[in-house]
Amino acid sequence: MINQSFILCAGKATRLYPITLNSPKCLLLVDDKNTVLDLIIDWLEKHEIKKHICNAFWKKELIVEFVKNSTKNILVSEEEDILGTFGGIVNAIDFLDDQICVVYGDVVTNANLKQLFEQHENTKADITILSGKSETPWTGGVLFCDNKNRVQKIIEKPSKEECTSNLINAGIIIINKNVIEKYKNDNLFDIAKDFLPRCIEDKIKVYHQEIGDDDYFIDMGTFVNYEKLKKLFYDYNQNSSTN
Repeated sequence: MINQSFILCAGKATRLYPITLNSPKCLLLVDDKNTVLDLIIDWLEKHEIKKHICNAFWKKELIVEFVKNSTKNILVSEEEDILGTFGGIVNAIDFLDDQICVVYGDVVTNANLKQLFEQHENTKADITILSGKSETPWTGGVLFCDNKNRVQKIIEKPSKEECTSNLINAGIIIINKNVIEKYKNDNLFDIAKDFLPRCIEDKIKVYHQEIGDDDYFIDMGTFVNYEKLKKLFYDYNQNSSTN
């Protein structure tokens, strides 16, 4: 069982300016009391992941303050310069378990992590990506896979003509530490653009597990999706209060 998460919280979130000029994206409110980061951590802990690392660059003092006020087991990995999604993980490599669940800090989901864990173990994978179908796959990292769920190629934000697959990286990835160790000195910056393509090229075992039909994942890094997320939780809170 995986016990540790790495939540990517360092980005400037320029797509959400001006509301992220004074706040990291992960600390934006979804409802009256919960931030995006609260929802991510609650979901992880529901699946028995109780240790968390958050990398922080943009407005990192606010993430530090969030952690000080939290009762959860969270370590902040502060960055003096933005290191990228993979560089941020390498920066905290001394604090990583043998396996980690990497979560993009703008992704909220209700996916069943148990299924992702089982896929990772059953295939003896080095990396397992939670995937989902998208009507606009060219806006994300598109996965091209064989019939055994092994990822053959990944293209980040391809042209529409390249999108012969509608399966995308949902922003939840299990990674074995030994793979991070293998590439830690290669100056790879981004998980999707640099790290995953290199792993596939080098025949590292990269698999995917598609999200359940009744589950959702929302990348709230745009105004449209942020409003979609807030509406989802408003409706959920309203239904909970009337039941």
